[in-house]
Amino acid sequence: MKRVKGVIVERRRTPKGNQYTLFDGEKFHTFETDKNIRSKSISVDGDDIEELGEEVLKEVKARFFERAKYGGEIPPFLKGVSDVFERLWKEIAFAKITRGKVQVFYDADADGIISALLLSEVVKTSLKPLRPYQLEIATGLFPDFSADFYVILDMGSGDTPGVKFLSRLRDTYVVDHHITDTCIVPCVNPARNNPEASKYFTALIVSHLVGHWIKRDEWLRVAAAGDRSEALPWTKKDREKALALELSTELLPQTPQTWKSVLEDLWRELYEIVKYRFEVIDEMAQKEERTVEGQRVLIVSYPPAGFSYPHRGKVASWYMERGYDMVVVVEAERTKEYTVSIRSAKNIYWLIKKVEERGIGRGWGHPNAISIRTPFPHQVLKLAGIEGV
Repeated sequence: MKRVKGVIVERRRTPKGNQYTLFDGEKFHTFETDKNIRSKSISVDGDDIEELGEEVLKEVKARFFERAKYGGEIPPFLKGVSDVFERLWKEIAFAKITRGKVQVFYDADADGIISALLLSEVVKTSLKPLRPYQLEIATGLFPDFSADFYVILDMGSGDTPGVKFLSRLRDTYVVDHHITDTCIVPCVNPARNNPEASKYFTALIVSHLVGHWIKRDEWLRVAAAGDRSEALPWTKKDREKALALELSTELLPQTPQTWKSVLEDLWRELYEIVKYRFEVIDEMAQKEERTVEGQRVLIVSYPPAGFSYPHRGKVASWYMERGYDMVVVVEAERTKEYTVSIRSAKNIYWLIKKVEERGIGRGWGHPNAISIRTPFPHQVLKLAGIEGV
């Protein structure tokens, strides 16, 4: 007689004893017995079990959500989004128990990659790197219809067509730390209406979601270094690993195994390439230094460099390391728009609101690091107090 092997995902009391729900890796089954089964993995006679239908499965999941509790203490910086945090944790826990699949859309920077890596260590994932503008214009999403739900990492806050589209197909969650006042799907973002909380980078949030199963502090330091976050201490070596990890998105297959290899060993060679590319951009760039309200400001523009990384934000950060108070990088897009990336020692996020109020562009970022897409870069710079460029 064929036996069915699987894991117990639910136990309910009945007049006959206990009713168990078993998952065999593909299907859910139920059986009753007067025994108290303590083992999570069991083998049951095929004649004694019944396969569950779709509607019953929804009931099983609903009951799991009712009784499952987050095991640790939610950190203070996530208290304002604790309801959504717990809901997503339950989704992850249920997917882990039932071997479900999660499609992960992630920003292809160190923070987004480490976030995706942490999640992929816990549940089966289908990984899709994106840039934030792809969610804005809903391009290149390629949703996985075999996934149980979608998670968008390190982007997706706000009202964007791409997020709206994905949410029509599957339950969709955003885990992010970019400043926003809007979320159109369940969103674990401590910076929603709280700009100062944007320092709590995405991988740090994900580490609390999966901390019951995995802890990787060394990975978190790399993510913090990539975003220059003040929430966690990091070293020059962590920063080099972050830049190498980001370059790998252009040169290597994007898989968890690739990322681990980069973090453990390949980062040295990749970082040497990053350094060389910075030097190439420095030779190509037109640079103009200004003093604006006592600040030492560098304005940088350069033609297409022939490679996608480092992008303008990283170039701005690289020049900031030379002691400037503000660096502005202006890059022409393939369309008639420009992207203005600014890194500043002082809060510069106010510029986004001014630009959007005047209808001359749209922006995103953090208090000290922003990007603005606009057809009118000179007007944006004028609002920032930089004229005659």
